[in-house]
Parts: sequence; structure tokens; C-alpha cells
Amino acid sequence: MKRTNLKKLNDAYADKFGFSMPEKSVLSFDFGLSQKIISDISTSKNEPPWMREFRQKSLQVFRKMKETRYAEENEWREFDEIY
Repeated sequence: MKRTNLKKLNDAYADKFGFSMPEKSVLSFDFGLSQKIISDISTSKNEPPWMREFRQKSLQVFRKMKETRYAEENEWREFDEIY
């Protein structure tokens, strides 16, 4: 999801409910799910090297998995657009 889409979502929330909260994040990462992002998150959490390696191997396994039928029916499956 691009930042413009996030702004539209925030505006729609404000229109529907009468208020919205600005984003206040301590850390910020790029869009998607990649080895670099996993490494950055692991570093920010001060995780030991074995945990970082486990997460990176898990991403490799996840990328090789066949997509479920449920995921095929939904638009949110674009993991490279996750923010």
C-alpha cells in the first residue's frame, strides 16, 4: 500500500468516524517484506543472530509456499506492498 493510499484510508476514517490519529511510529521501514527489512527489524529489537537467521529462513520458506485459495480471493496478498 502506498503512502497516498494510507492518506486516503486515514481521510476516509476521519469522514466516517469524525476523527483520526496521526501516525506516530518509533521506527519506519520500506514497503514490502524482504531479507533487509527482516534484518533491520531484528537489529531494532536487539535480537540474537540465531533469531535473525531463523526469521530470514522462514521468509525463504514462506516465499516458496503455494498461495492459499483464500488469499487468491483477496487483494491484500500483495506482500511487497505491505507497510
